[in-house]
Amino acid sequence: MSRDNKKPQYRSEEEIVNTITALRDEIKELKEQRYLLIDDVKKLRLERARLIERAKTLREYLVSLRSKKNELVEEIRSLRQKRKELFARINNILSELEETKRIASQIGPYAKRSLSSVMKKIEELEWRQQTSILSLEEERRIIEEISRLEAMLEKMLQARQLLNILTEKRAELVSLRLQVKSIGRGIRARGEKIDRINEEIKRVKSELDDLGSRIDSLKKQIEEISSKIDTLQNKINEKISLLRTLNEELRNLQIRRTRSRLEAIYRDKREKIRKKLERGEPLTIDELQLLYSSSLDELGSEDVRNESEDKEATRTSS
Repeated sequence: MSRDNKKPQYRSEEEIVNTITALRDEIKELKEQRYLLIDDVKKLRLERARLIERAKTLREYLVSLRSKKNELVEEIRSLRQKRKELFARINNILSELEETKRIASQIGPYAKRSLSSVMKKIEELEWRQQTSILSLEEERRIIEEISRLEAMLEKMLQARQLLNILTEKRAELVSLRLQVKSIGRGIRARGEKIDRINEEIKRVKSELDDLGSRIDSLKKQIEEISSKIDTLQNKINEKISLLRTLNEELRNLQIRRTRSRLEAIYRDKREKIRKKLERGEPLTIDELQLLYSSSLDELGSEDVRNESEDKEATRTSS
């Protein structure tokens, strides 16, 4: 049990009053300390709430960063797949070019000849065959020449077609290689973005860790100060309880002192009335009532108190 809850025995009203005054000062000081601590707790709670809100914002930002990173990773995966398909197409074209070049090397010389001159030669031979009188030997030679020239014309057309195909394949190959380079740049650009996002994620996580430590530290401080506030409140309650006890004791002491003074006046008044009666002097109703009362309680303290006040007034005027 606290020492403050004991009821010490006081020998004088002055000692009780002095103790009450000291207790009130102590209670006032304790309350001031408590108010200061409560204000500290409010500030700490506001700061903790601010840090919690900041942490919430950072966590949402972290989610958005990871989402963006996942998008970029998916884009890189898609670009790599597309680049893989382009590489496959390039390899196919290279194979086709090799085959086309091989065939072109065989009939390539025909592409350099003039189509119009060969066609004109064929027309001339056909005209001669149709309009001239030829021997069988001459007609046979013309027919063979026409057949040879037509075969040559066919190869010339094939050669020219192969050259066109080679040109188209080479153009497509250039286009595909440009696309591959463009995709490579796109992959690198997205990779650099991912690196920057990873750095930002690292920074945000570091800040979140720091915020977590600060939030935990503030929570601990709040709990410690709240415990101090509870301790102060308990002390205040104990001292208030003791103050009530002392006030009650002071009131009882004042009542006993007043009663003692009134009883002395009561006895003195009765003695004066008795002597007055012995002298044969007439008594008033109030005097008779006071004389024949058995105690102060039966008479009532008001009459005696009035008498006391009259007596004090007479003394003062004297």
